[in-house]
Amino acid sequence: MQPHISAPTADPTAVVGRRIVAWLIDFLVLATILLVIALSTFTNTSFGSNLGAELQCDIVNDTSPDLCIAAGSTVYIGDSDTLGMMMIVTFVYALVTTIIIPGFSGWSPGKLVMGLRVVNDTTFELAGMGPNIGRGFFWVVDSFPWIVPFVGFVVGLASKGHRRVGDMVASTLVVDKSLVGHPMAVAGVNNLTPVGGAPPPPPTGFPPAPPMESFDAPPPTGQPLESFPPPTAAPPVFPPLPQPEPAIDEVGEAQEPTVVLDATPAQPDEPTAVMPVIPAEPPLPPAPEPVVPEPAPPRPGIDAPQWDTARNTYIQWDPELTQWMEWSEAAGRWIPISQ
Repeated sequence: MQPHISAPTADPTAVVGRRIVAWLIDFLVLATILLVIALSTFTNTSFGSNLGAELQCDIVNDTSPDLCIAAGSTVYIGDSDTLGMMMIVTFVYALVTTIIIPGFSGWSPGKLVMGLRVVNDTTFELAGMGPNIGRGFFWVVDSFPWIVPFVGFVVGLASKGHRRVGDMVASTLVVDKSLVGHPMAVAGVNNLTPVGGAPPPPPTGFPPAPPMESFDAPPPTGQPLESFPPPTAAPPVFPPLPQPEPAIDEVGEAQEPTVVLDATPAQPDEPTAVMPVIPAEPPLPPAPEPVVPEPAPPRPGIDAPQWDTARNTYIQWDPELTQWMEWSEAAGRWIPISQ
C-alpha cells in the first residue's frame, strides 16, 4: 500500500545548525579522550623561557618520530608508541560514532543530544547499517581539508535536502527524531507527491473512525449493554370446541342432525337437532416482539483504528500490551507509538 505522504509546512531537513552543534559535540568527546591519554602518558619538561621551549620542540619534531607540544615554557613530549595508540583510538571512535551506532539507532552522541536521526530519504525509516557505512566512508571527502569538514558544510548548505556528499551517495537525510517513520515530500530529493484530503483507508480493512482529540487518556471501561433473548415459552394450548351429539331413532340408528334454516316450527313427529350456540372466544393478543437493543457505537481508537493527524498514521489501543500502537507502513505492522 502506498504510504501516506504529508505535505510539510516547513523543510524537514532544515536542521543544519543542529547538525553543526552535533558534530562539535562528537569532536569534543574525541578531543577529551585524546587529552586524557596525553596527560597520562606524555612527559613534560620546564624551560626558563617560552622561546627555549619552542626551540626544543622544533628540534624534537624535526629529528625524531615523537610529538612535542610547547605550552608556555613547558614542553610535552609523546613517544611514537603513544601516538600510534592515539591514532587507533581516533579510528575506533570514528568507526563507532559514524557507522556502528548510527547503523542500529540512527544517531551519534551529538545527534542524540540534539534530537536528530539519519533516515532513508523516501520512507523516513532509520537508514540502517548499509547506508551508514557509505556515509561514514565518504567522510574522507566531506571532511576535506581534514581540519574542519569544509566540503560537507558547504555542500550541506547548498544542496536540496541539506545533504552532504555522504548523504547523496547513501540516499539518506538527517531530520528531527519525531519524523522517523513519517515520510514527507522533500523537493528535489524524493519526488513524493503529498496526499491531500482525507487520509487513506485503514491498513487492516476497518472503516475510518472520526478524529480523536487525544490518545493520552486510557481506554474507557464502560459495561456493554445487556442483551434480551427472545421468548422461549410455548404458546398456550386451548381445548377443542364441543361437537353436537347425533340423534337416535326408534330402531337405534343414528341420524344426521338437521339444522333449522328457517323460522317454521318443527313437526312433533319429526326429530330435529339444533346446533348448540357456542360463545365466541375472544381474540388472542398478539405475541410481543422481542426487544433487541441497538449495538453500542464503536469507540474511536479502541474498537477500530483511529487516524492521528499529528503523526500522519493510524493509532489503536492494544489491550494485551496495554499501550497505544501506531501503524508503520515500512514495517507493515503495528508498532508502539513513537514519543
